[in-house]
Amino acid sequence: MWFDRGEINIYGVSGDTCVIGEATVRLGTKLVEELEEKIEFLKSAKLNLLRPRIIRVIYADYAVPSALEAAKKRGIWVLKWSGDLTPISVSS
Repeated sequence: MWFDRGEINIYGVSGDTCVIGEATVRLGTKLVEELEEKIEFLKSAKLNLLRPRIIRVIYADYAVPSALEAAKKRGIWVLKWSGDLTPISVSS
């Protein structure tokens, strides 16, 4: 999905839940911060795209440990083909 500040790779809505995220080969802390910035922008400028419950997600082939720690602190679900790297979290 394209919007004023760039692109979001993963976006979906069902009922009162919205999934927003990125997909990457190698996850670093910069992408974790970037995802949060994009969501904050959507909250302020494109609220019609969001729902009351938000699942933040990043799909990655490899994630550096510092990025996983940053994602956990922000409630971002990180996963790869073999399973979850951080727990799923739903925020309001």
